[in-house]
Amino acid sequence: MFFIWLGCIIFSICALVGEYLLIRIAVRDGIDTSSTADWREMYVLEQDRAKESMPSLDSMLKDAAESSLVKSLPVDQRNAEIERIVSRRARKVVHEARNKRSTLTIVGIVAGAAVSALMVFGGLSAQAHSKKSEYNYTPYPSHSSTYDPTDSTYEDYLDALSRSN
Repeated sequence: MFFIWLGCIIFSICALVGEYLLIRIAVRDGIDTSSTADWREMYVLEQDRAKESMPSLDSMLKDAAESSLVKSLPVDQRNAEIERIVSRRARKVVHEARNKRSTLTIVGIVAGAAVSALMVFGGLSAQAHSKKSEYNYTPYPSHSSTYDPTDSTYEDYLDALSRSN
């Protein structure tokens, strides 16, 4: 019974965490599509959160300014093109980092739900097994105890069966 309850508790926790993450992902998608948060702010927040090193915005601006595409443009269009290139790269990096984190979280939730299901089914199996031994369950009919196959024949078995009825 312990494993059944433990599995139910773990499954409930996984369901609550999954609902929280679903809401969080939906809110972030809404913020991204409505453009209420500046891409620079999103990139800096993701850069602070990232465990691996991400290039700084200054280095991305410098790389974009040194590209041959930007140098070939007239001077008045260069800043807008640099901004567009860096914005696209930064949004891509933020999107990939969030997708990776979301995928790992979903895999963790599914693994937790699977473990909880195994615990519940294991507990149910153990409980079913204990009930059989509790009621002194035997898979053979009661008259079969008179039959011993090592020292008798089938006819002896039939005679013993007719005598018990």
